[in-house]
Amino acid sequence: MAVIGSLGEVIFEVSSQRVRTFDELTRNGSSRWVTHDIHRNKPIPEFVGPGLEEIS
Repeated sequence: MAVIGSLGEVIFEVSSQRVRTFDELTRNGSSRWVTHDIHRNKPIPEFVGPGLEEIS
């Protein structure tokens, strides 16, 4: 095992003897859209970018 750094009480390490994976990880994201109103036609949606993401 080799310690490669720390952030407060969290220690980051690497090891060929131990593998840790996430359990019950969930990720939610959204997108941002704008609607353009067109005279005498249907509105046109436009994707303007990703929204906020939440990881728990």
